[in-house]
Amino acid sequence: MQAASGRENRVFGDLCRGCCRHHLLYSCHSLLRLHFLTRCRRRRGGNGKPLHGTSLFSSSSLPPPSPIVTRTPKLQREPSDVFTRAICDVPVNSKMPDLKSFLLTKEIVKHRAKDNIIILTFANHAFLDFILNWVKHLTDLNIFNILVGAMDTKLLEEGKKVLLIDDVLPFGYELLMCDTDMVWLKNPLPYFARFPEADMLTSSDQIRPTTTDDSLEFWQNGPSLEGESGLFYAYDGTLELGLLPASIFCSGHTYFIQAMPQHLKLEPYVVHTTFQFAGSDGKRHRLREAMLFYDQPAYYDTPGGFLSFKPGIPKSLLLDGPHTLQSHFSLVNYQLRQIRTALAVASLLNRTLVMPRLWCRFERMWFEHPGILEGTLTKQPFVCPMGHLFEIIEFASVVFPLDSIK
Repeated sequence: MQAASGRENRVFGDLCRGCCRHHLLYSCHSLLRLHFLTRCRRRRGGNGKPLHGTSLFSSSSLPPPSPIVTRTPKLQREPSDVFTRAICDVPVNSKMPDLKSFLLTKEIVKHRAKDNIIILTFANHAFLDFILNWVKHLTDLNIFNILVGAMDTKLLEEGKKVLLIDDVLPFGYELLMCDTDMVWLKNPLPYFARFPEADMLTSSDQIRPTTTDDSLEFWQNGPSLEGESGLFYAYDGTLELGLLPASIFCSGHTYFIQAMPQHLKLEPYVVHTTFQFAGSDGKRHRLREAMLFYDQPAYYDTPGGFLSFKPGIPKSLLLDGPHTLQSHFSLVNYQLRQIRTALAVASLLNRTLVMPRLWCRFERMWFEHPGILEGTLTKQPFVCPMGHLFEIIEFASVVFPLDSIK
């Protein structure tokens, strides 16, 4: 599709400003990412006393499917509680259980743990869809030893993360602590088991790879352990620490911008929605763009149907000349003109536009840089997220309702 010109440009511009009732649906151009993930082990035990104050929603291992049985009279169902109810079961009784049943105790952690490992995240109600997405990806990997810490107020959300970790560790279990705005793509527990001597394994925002395989990142600022484990001493030599490889425990940059797992032919374990510019809306948007966010079927239900198109981009705009601000924005503006035309056509036809794959020569950052970050694997030009070309929140609120952008 070519951009309109002259009077047609003005007409389509007016149409675009009037198409607020329509929304976008991302096509599935893929890439990957992660960030705050910490697996740690306390060498000392705790007193095992329950903590009164931190609430948890939890999941248990799914029981094997029951055979279909026809009985008379009515089928009686065994009562379930926070310990026995499977993660996807809808409670039979709509009444909210006593909040005391959700308090963090050693008993509840013991019931959920598997192989002495518990996986923990935390969020408040505003991140409910992220929680569901986090749980869905883990359970799809047949991982059910998980707990979700419920942070009910902003104050708790700001202050309880570290306390929650400290509360669980004395129970004597190994803890995998992670944010809810990340997606697990592969079971990481076998990888962690390769480092039994580690006190802590942590991800980072490392963007320049120090290894090209699945070994730990190389750390130059501290004494290393003997052997080739990649572990090093930290905290005045009292901890044995390892940095998880950013190529497979991905940040938003190594997954969505560099496409590091693809370049190194590695399978990523997780992606975290860091390195974006629109808060939780941007995180949600980017996961949808990568087809990693679970939405209800109604999200994809549009009464008028869809409109998709493939931009016709001259090779000269992608490849000719040096990569400069001028050549970058020539490429960007060419695509924006075509998207504007497509939005106008979608408005006329009462259809939902499927956003095309977008290309950039420069990456977007909040600080000065030479076009791409030096030492990274970003290859110019590259497929870039929508957030590189659009202000997601402003675009959504001005052109479309925020909750209907797809």
